[in-house]
Amino acid sequence: MVEIEPALPTPNKNDPAASDALKNCRLSNKLRLETNDATGFLYQRCATGPVIISNIFLSSSLIALAEMEVGCFDSEDECGKIYGFKPSSLISIIAVVTGILSSFLLPFMGAIVDYTPNRHAMGVISSIILVTIQAIQIYTVQSTWFPMAILQAINGFMYQVVTLVAYGICQRLHLVSKKRDGTGILPCTTLFCLATK
Repeated sequence: MVEIEPALPTPNKNDPAASDALKNCRLSNKLRLETNDATGFLYQRCATGPVIISNIFLSSSLIALAEMEVGCFDSEDECGKIYGFKPSSLISIIAVVTGILSSFLLPFMGAIVDYTPNRHAMGVISSIILVTIQAIQIYTVQSTWFPMAILQAINGFMYQVVTLVAYGICQRLHLVSKKRDGTGILPCTTLFCLATK
């Protein structure tokens, strides 16, 4: 039995206290969907844009800082190696470490999402870790680029965990919609599925 928590009710317009709350929360009510799970999924998908943009910026910064440490200041120079690899392969190494972490640990995370009631807690904890690592990476400078590259590999894994939890919730939304009107929702690969009633 799948139960979805309904969205918060709209305050009564005749109640003076509720009227003030309605005026103050007018924008947040317009951004709410039919259920809290659907609203949370929408907010999570919208929040991934800034995370991806900051990771793109950080990737180019890490390569530039690694090249500066080797002494490769011009793009035409042949760069040496640092920590056993060329600076140009740094992002590929980060992606490999993220992939290895994901391949070993995501099945366990998926089991927690699917078979325990800890789905929400896992989403909150992984989101907090993701944002904390992003905040720490603000301090990426010449002397800290290598530890930040290690954090970036962990951050890539945490992004996968957040996405895993979000799509686990999306599956619940599909089941509830199918139970409600017998048709189900389109696959949750786009945000348009959340607006379907």
